[in-house]
Amino acid sequence: MQAVWDEKFKEADFIYGEAPNAFVQENFDRLENAQNILCLGEGEGRNALFLAEQGIAHVEALDASFVALSKLRRYAKERYLRITVHHTLLNQWDAPTNLYDAIVCTYLHLPNDEQPLLFEKSLQALKEKGLFIAEFFSKSQLQFKSGGPRDEKILYDLHELSQILKKLPCHVHKLSQEIVILNEGEKHKGRGSVIRMILEKTA
Repeated sequence: MQAVWDEKFKEADFIYGEAPNAFVQENFDRLENAQNILCLGEGEGRNALFLAEQGIAHVEALDASFVALSKLRRYAKERYLRITVHHTLLNQWDAPTNLYDAIVCTYLHLPNDEQPLLFEKSLQALKEKGLFIAEFFSKSQLQFKSGGPRDEKILYDLHELSQILKKLPCHVHKLSQEIVILNEGEKHKGRGSVIRMILEKTA
C-alpha cells in the first residue's frame, strides 16, 4: 500500500486540490482554540497547511507515503509554515507523551479489520475533551464515480462504525452518512457518499 501511494503522489501538484477538506474547514470553529493538532493519514498536507495558516501553534502530519510528506515539507517551507511530519504506518504509530487537542483525518483507507485500531489509537492520543474530526468514503461510494477506492474492504460502514465507537471512551457529536458534492482536485470530484464524524474524548 505504501508503494501504491508513493506512486500516486509523485505528481508535482496537489492531486486532491490545495484547499482543505470541506468538512474540516466547516468545523474549524471547533478547532480554533486548539494548540496542537495531528492530521492523520495526511498525504500532501492540504489540511495541515490550512490549520497552520489559521494560526494553530503546533500542527503535525502523519502518513505512510514518504513522497507525499516530502511534498508537504516543500509546500510548508514555501509558505513559511512549520509543520512536524511523521512517516509511519498506523499500526506502528503510538500515542505521544504530549497528547493532542484535536486529530483530523480525511479519507484514510484501511482494511475493515484495521479500522477499529484507527479509533482506538486516535482516542489514546487525545487529551480529555479532545476532538476527532473525520470524513471517510462509505461503502455506498461504489455507486459513484467521484473517486475513492473501488474495493469495499477498505471502505467504511456506518453501522460498523457505530458499534466500534460504543466500546470506546468518547461522546459522539456527529456520525452520519451523507451524499455530498466533492470538489477536491481531479481525484475527488462530483457526487459522493461519505461518513462524517465528530468525536469528543470523555476519559
